Amino acid sequence: MSLLRLTVILLACITASIQITQSFQGENPAQGAIIRINVDLVQIDAIVVDSDDRPVTDLQAKDFIIYQDNKPQKITNFSFIRTRSPMPQAAAASKASTRPNSKSPIPPPPSATLKSKYVRRTIAMLVDDYALSFDSIVRVRNSLKKWVDTEIQPGDLVAVIRTGVGISALQQFTSDKRVLYAAIDRIRYNVAGRVGTTSLSNMDPIDDREGAVQTASYLMEQERVSTMASLGTIRYVANGLKGIPGRKSLIIFSESLKARFSSGENISDQYAVDQLVATRMQGLVDAANRSTTVIHVIDPRGVINTIFTDKGNEEYIASQDNMVRMAQETGGLFISNSNDIDGSLKTAVDDGNGYYLIGYQPDNSTIEEMRAGRPKLHTISVRVNRPGLRVRSRSRFFSVPSRDDDMPEPQSQQERINQALGSPFTDETLPVRLTPLFFEAGEEKPHVNALLHFDARKLTFSSIEEGWSEAIVDIVAATLDLDGKQVDIAYKRGVIQTRGKTFENMQKNGIAFLMHVPVKKPGSYLMRVVLYDNKSEQLGSATQFVDVPDIHKKELALSGIVLASGKLKPKAFSQSEGVIAYENSNGSAAVRIFKPGETIAWACQILNAKADRDGKPKLKVQVRLFHEGREVYPGNPIEMATEAQGDTSRIIATGQMELKQLAPGSYDLQVVVFDTLAKMNHQMAVQSMDFEVKDQT
Repeated sequence: MSLLRLTVILLACITASIQITQSFQGENPAQGAIIRINVDLVQIDAIVVDSDDRPVTDLQAKDFIIYQDNKPQKITNFSFIRTRSPMPQAAAASKASTRPNSKSPIPPPPSATLKSKYVRRTIAMLVDDYALSFDSIVRVRNSLKKWVDTEIQPGDLVAVIRTGVGISALQQFTSDKRVLYAAIDRIRYNVAGRVGTTSLSNMDPIDDREGAVQTASYLMEQERVSTMASLGTIRYVANGLKGIPGRKSLIIFSESLKARFSSGENISDQYAVDQLVATRMQGLVDAANRSTTVIHVIDPRGVINTIFTDKGNEEYIASQDNMVRMAQETGGLFISNSNDIDGSLKTAVDDGNGYYLIGYQPDNSTIEEMRAGRPKLHTISVRVNRPGLRVRSRSRFFSVPSRDDDMPEPQSQQERINQALGSPFTDETLPVRLTPLFFEAGEEKPHVNALLHFDARKLTFSSIEEGWSEAIVDIVAATLDLDGKQVDIAYKRGVIQTRGKTFENMQKNGIAFLMHVPVKKPGSYLMRVVLYDNKSEQLGSATQFVDVPDIHKKELALSGIVLASGKLKPKAFSQSEGVIAYENSNGSAAVRIFKPGETIAWACQILNAKADRDGKPKLKVQVRLFHEGREVYPGNPIEMATEAQGDTSRIIATGQMELKQLAPGSYDLQVVVFDTLAKMNHQMAVQSMDFEVKDQT
C-alpha cells in the first residue's frame, strides 16, 4: 500500500440539480451599522448636508428630531457611520507601457479578491437599457468605465447590472476591475426598449389622425409593459441586497420611468396614474427600505435646450415621475438636467461615504403589530435643529421585524453549498485558495484547470486502519457568466488516505488539488469553488475571474500563467486531476508565496500565433511586475525564440525572474505577447498572475 491513497470520484457534471441562489452574507466593517426594525429598536439612516450640498458629519443626537406617524420619538441610539475606506486608492501604473508601433496602453493588472470583512461600500449600478437612447448608452458606458478606472476604492463591492437581463442579475458583485470592465462592455442599446435612438424621440407631437392614434395607443401599452419590467428588475435587485449588512447604494440610469399613462384610447385624454404601475412601484420602494437600500436615479439626458410642445413637456415631466419618487422615499438623490454624467455618478456614489444611524424604541402599538404579524405602513421623518441644514432619510417603513428567520439558515449540505456558490464573499471557515487557469488541450474538450489549496489542519481526519488517517471532501466548482447565469458546474469527491511522513507533510504544507472544470463556450466568467468537509460538515469557498478566449477565431490569445518557484516541469499544463505532490506548497502554482530573493519561473501557452512564409512566428514577450497596483518593473519586449516548437498554434512561453530587492507584499506578474505578423487590432494578448513575497524565516 502506498503512503498516499487518493480516490477521486467524478459523480456528475451537474447542470440543473444544484441551483445558484441569491443569498449574500457577510460582515460589515462598520460595527453596529446594521439597520434593523424590531420590537426593541427601529433604526433609520440619514444624510445631512449644508446649503452647498456638502455633507455635515459633526452633529449629535440632540441636533435631531425623529417622527413616526407625526409623533416625536425619543432617540435611544445614535452614531455616525463612516464607510469610505481610509486606505489610499491603489495608483495606476506609473508608466503605461505600449505595444510596438501603437499608443494603446496595456491593461492594468487584476484587482485582489475582496473578503467580506473588508467590504465598506456596496454599490449596485443598474443601467435601465429598456429606457436609454443610443447616445445615452454610449455616455453612460464611458462614465462607468471612467469611474472604475479612477474612483473605485479599496473595500468597494460593485455590480453593473442591466434591466434587459432580468432576474439573473445578482451574481456579479465583485471588487475585480476586469469583471466590471467586461460587464460594462456588454451594455448595448436595446432595440426592444421604450426610448428611441435619441433622447428627444419620444417628445415629438402625436399625429391626431385615427390610424396614428391607434398606433400611439399600442405603443403606449408597450411602454407601460416595458416600464413594469424595469420596475420588476429594480425591485428584484433591492430584494437581493437584503442579505448584505449595512446601507447599500442602488444607482439607476434611466430616461423614462413613468407613473402616468393615457386613461383611454384617445391619446389626448388626460393622463392618470396607472394603478398596476403604482402597485409595483410601491412594492419596489418597500423592498428597498426593508433591505436598507438607498436608490439614486440619474437621468442622463442632460440639459435639453429644445422647446417642447405642451405634449412634449408633459411627456418629459411624466418620464421622471417614478425616478423622483423612488429617490425621495428611500433617502436617495435624483440627479437630472446636467451634462456631467461623470460628476453625477461620483456624487451619487460618494453620498454613501457616511451617514447617521438613529434609533428609537417603537411604541406599544407598533410592537404589538410586529408580535402579531400584522405589518402596517408607517410614515417617518427626520429633522435637524441647526438652521441651514437639510436631511434626507427614508419616508416610510413597514412594521415587519428584521429577523434572521426572514432568510433561514440553510440546513442540508446541498443548501449550504448552494448558498456559498451564490455569495459574492468567500467563506474562510475552511481556508481554500483558487487559481483558475484556462488550458487549450487540442482534441480534448476545453476546460479550466482549477488549482486548489486547502489547509489540511482544518480538515477532520479519522483513523481507519494500521495508522492510516482518512478525510473526505466534496468539491463543487461553478462558472457564472457576467449576467450571473450558471454556465457549467462540476462536482468531485476526494477520499484522502494518508499516514506517516506524508500525513505530517500535509499538516505542514496543506493539500494542493487539481480539478478540471469544463467550459462549453468562450467568455469571461466568475469561477466559484466550494470545499465541504464531510466529517466536520464545515465548508470554505473562493472566487476568481477567468477569461476563456475564443480560439476558433484564430486570433492571438494566452492561456493562464503557471507560476512557481524553481523550474517548471514540462507537464505543468497537463497534470491529471487529484492531489498534486509538492515539497513546499508555498512555492507551488496553487499557492505562490515566495521568499525575498527567490527565483520564480512562469509558463503559459501562446495560441494562434501567425507564421510567415517559412512557417516561423515572430513574437515578442514583455514581462511587467506590479506591487499593489504600482509598476515596479516595466520590462522590455524581447524577441522569442520558437524554432524548437513545431506547432505554432500552441507555443509554450517560459521565463524566470529573481525576486531581488522586493519588499514583502502582494505582486502581479503580467505577461504581454506581441505578434508582429498579426493584424493591428489582434497583435497583443495579455495575462496576469498574482503572488506574494513573504519573509518565511
